Amino acid sequence: MNEQEKSLKLAAKMLGLPERYFGLHIDSFKIEKPGQQEAVDAVRLMLEGGLKTLLLTGLVGTGKTHLACTALTHWTDRKKGKALYTTSQRMYRRIRETWKTKESEQDIIDMFVKASLLVIDEVVEPGDDKEVSWMSEIISDRYNAEHPTILISNLSWKILKGDEPGRLASFDERAVDKMRENGDKVVFGWESYRRKK
Repeated sequence: MNEQEKSLKLAAKMLGLPERYFGLHIDSFKIEKPGQQEAVDAVRLMLEGGLKTLLLTGLVGTGKTHLACTALTHWTDRKKGKALYTTSQRMYRRIRETWKTKESEQDIIDMFVKASLLVIDEVVEPGDDKEVSWMSEIISDRYNAEHPTILISNLSWKILKGDEPGRLASFDERAVDKMRENGDKVVFGWESYRRKK
């Protein structure tokens, strides 16, 4: 591994990126199916400052994480500030770890809020009201700070916002309202790329 590759790998690790997504660029996302151009256009619009919240939903293996990670690479390459990748479960675990340390919950919440671009992957149905509160606070505070956020989920928007009977919403009403303003949703409705292999 040469020095440039080592430098890229270190930068990607600082973003929290999974190794398989190191160095991806937006042009690496192939446009082969209806709806894929819309997804790429939405990410480009966010990178240009036209969107503050972007929700990517759809089945597993459809390229949601791949496309979001291209946004992180683009953002970092253009030195637009500290970007960060996490999953919702990793984010919740990191906040819960403060219960055994001298850090406060607010310290960790602020870390996620302050990232100039945040990607939250694998947004799932929350385990409890605490997780709803943490996610909602991070979304709302990022909205107020005008920091763009990409959320990725295999769940539908209807389930995430709590319109499905018997399911716990991932966000509270104020976060949902803020996500609607200057935000967009793209459904990745094509088959998994992994099934083709």
